[in-house]
Amino acid sequence: MTPKQYFRQMHSLLISLDFVEDFQIREVSATEDFGYQRLRLNLVGGNMVEMFEYVVREHGRLSTLNYSFHLQAADGTLIKRWDNAPHYPWLKNFPHHLHDGMRNQVLPSVAMTGRKFLKELKRIHGR
Repeated sequence: MTPKQYFRQMHSLLISLDFVEDFQIREVSATEDFGYQRLRLNLVGGNMVEMFEYVVREHGRLSTLNYSFHLQAADGTLIKRWDNAPHYPWLKNFPHHLHDGMRNQVLPSVAMTGRKFLKELKRIHGR
């Protein structure tokens, strides 16, 4: 799968999710081997998501290099953000971590992709 195909699939998935009111493609750039996209999702109920993901295709496999998936309440309060910025080296599974705004904590996390994030978002929204 190419980055272009991956992003198209993600856009189709977003259209099908009943908890996503609408989304905007803020920026997208994709070739056969490298891609970047930045999206804003407006969720039913007023919450909002900002997401970006850099992907690369090597040896026929697509992998996520950098990401940030930020979920916030309608008033701008952070709910959760998953990212892999390398600024918590003492956490297990560094650099992957979760900012839990409800607990005001930074926790270890698994490596995320846009697809994994959307599955987690679906679980959070219970739809």
